Formats: sequence, C-alpha cells, structure tokens
Amino acid sequence: MSMIPRYNQLVQAIFQTDKPGEVDVESIRQLSNQFPFFAPLQYLLSRKIKKTNPEQYRTQIAKTAIFFNNPHWLNDLLIKEEQEELSENAAIPEAEEREPDSELPDDEIEIKSDENLSQEANSVQDEAGDLPVVPIEPLFAVDYFASQGIRLTEGDTKDELSQKLRSFTEWLKTMKKIHPERLEQEIDEKTSSSIQHIAESSNTSDDIITETMAEVYARQGLRNKAAEVYQKLSLLNPDKRTYFAAKISKLNEV
Repeated sequence: MSMIPRYNQLVQAIFQTDKPGEVDVESIRQLSNQFPFFAPLQYLLSRKIKKTNPEQYRTQIAKTAIFFNNPHWLNDLLIKEEQEELSENAAIPEAEEREPDSELPDDEIEIKSDENLSQEANSVQDEAGDLPVVPIEPLFAVDYFASQGIRLTEGDTKDELSQKLRSFTEWLKTMKKIHPERLEQEIDEKTSSSIQHIAESSNTSDDIITETMAEVYARQGLRNKAAEVYQKLSLLNPDKRTYFAAKISKLNEV
C-alpha cells in the first residue's frame, strides 16, 4: 500500500473531507493541541511542516517520535512519502533515439593493408632519423670536482679552499666554451692526482678529530691514541695548548 493514500486516508478520516490537500497546517495544529496524545495528529503535523518550516519540524518530529515505539519506522514513513511525491510530480522524459551523424557505405570503408602500414612505419623512422643528435657532455666538462667525487655544499663555500675549488670549476666551464680542445691538456696527470686526493679526503671522516674522541680512547685504555688526538688538537688550537698539555700529562700519570 502506498504511503500517500495512507496519509490522505488519515486526513479524510480525521477532518471528514474529500480534499485532504486543502487541510492547512493551522487546522492540524489546533486539533493536535486539543488532542495532544493522539499520535496520528502529531504525525500529520510533522509531515505537513517538514518542508514549510524546518525549525519547527525539528521540535515537532522529536515530539512525534515519543508516540512511536520504533523511531526508524517513523523515519521510514516520512522518507518514503517524500520519495513517492517526487516520483508522482516528476515528469518522465521520453528517451529520444539519436540517429548517427553519418554512416559510411560498406564500399567506402578503407581497410589499410600491411603494405601501407609498413610504409607509414618507415616514414616515422625516417623522420626520427632527421632529428638532431644532442651530445651528452662528460661530467668533468661540466663540473670537474663533481666528476672526481668532491661534494661541496652551500655551507662549505665560506672557507678559502672551497672558494678556490669553486673558482677552478668556473674556469673549467669557461675553457669548455672557448677552447674545448685544450681542456684535457690543461689538466695534467699531477693536477688530476692532487684533486683526486682532495676528493678522497672530502668524502671520509678519518681526519675529523674532537676532544670527545680522545676521551673515548682514554676510557677504552688506548692512551697513546688519546694522546695523539690531544696533540693534533693542540696544533689546531694554539690558544689551548696548555689545556691539552695537561690532558696529555694526566694520561701519562695513569
């Protein structure tokens, strides 16, 4: 049984009218105030003001739910009735058959043979062969130090050695543009070997010495290594020679 006839039957039975659509909200409200515990009136009022007054609907539907043992059933009634109203009022457009814009006769359909496909493939290959070949420059011609494994960060460019390395790289780039044939002649074997040594030193942490390292050696009982680290630190920090000399003396006393 459809929900809308059920609603209409309730209105007809309660208000004794053959035109349930003409019963306004105020008529239902007055009667529901007169009989506040009559569940069908509360339901009719909720349904009537659902679209016209959303704020009152929230209060009214909460009041109506008190009279229903199953609130899900109440919600189902309201949703299904709304869906049925939409389906009755909505016009169903007729599907229009769309004719194809154009049709090619069977005798005008061109089927390419294997020979035509082969000719097109050869044409594509010929066009690809005409494209200019972009030469790939060796890494040393772009950045010689990068090719040798030297990594310079932005923070390393402040010291004098790093600035010299940067200047040398810029010189290589200039030589590549002006005299590329002289580039490898200018970098002799001795220079390349020296730069390679710098690269190896830049990528290892063997020369990194700290006071903490000396203390670790001392705790491990390696007093000679600890004294050696303190001596290097004394040379690197002349203003702390007395301090490191005391450290070495303390190691010798143990």
